[in-house]
Formats: sequence, structure tokens, C-alpha cells
Amino acid sequence: MTIVSPTQNPHAPEAEVRDALMRALAAAETAISRLPVMPTSVSLDEYRGRYTVSLFYSQDAGAVRQFATSLDLESVQVAPNQAAPETCFTEATAYVGEISVRAWTLLNSAADDVAGDRGGVV
Repeated sequence: MTIVSPTQNPHAPEAEVRDALMRALAAAETAISRLPVMPTSVSLDEYRGRYTVSLFYSQDAGAVRQFATSLDLESVQVAPNQAAPETCFTEATAYVGEISVRAWTLLNSAADDVAGDRGGVV
């Protein structure tokens, strides 16, 4: 039997995770409100009580670059997809408060990327 004193919150871990989720949702809202192009999908992932936000754009490296510009980032990463080398990822990550917000897309080839720079920084 666990005895809980009136000053202890038996749901504290749940409350902490809920608060972390709410901060991530607020970070997503803040980032998206600054974007000229809406993402195809938005997801939040939790690992050990910390959330990250992922903004996916369907084959649109230009939208990832606009994300980077809108959030005052200096670079966009372009890297080959290890699972399918004929494709490449274009991504940029910003922090809104303490929350990582990543915009990304998967292109059929590096030639589809405006920069055409496979494995570099744009």
C-alpha cells in the first residue's frame, strides 16, 4: 500500500509529461504561425518525457528552405537516404523555446532539390 500525503501529487509524472506535451504543441503552433507554406503533416514524438515536433513536406525542398528562412536558420541539410540511396532528405531544425522543431522532406533524387547538393549544407 502506498500512502500519499495531501501535499504529494500522485499524478506528478503524468502531469510533467502532459506539461511537456503542451509546450510541444505551443512550439508547433508558434513555428507554423510563421510559415508561408503549411506542412503536409505535423507529428509530435515523445522520448523520456521530452517531445519533439516534426513538420513534413511532401517532396518540397523549397518549403523546407522557407521554414529555415522564417525561423532565422542559417542552413538546410541535404543528405542521402541510407535506406534508398536514390532518394535524399532535405531538413532544417529550429528550437522554439526548448522544443526541437524539424521540417523535412524526402526527394526522389538530389536533382529534385533546388541546390542539387547531395550530402551537404545549403
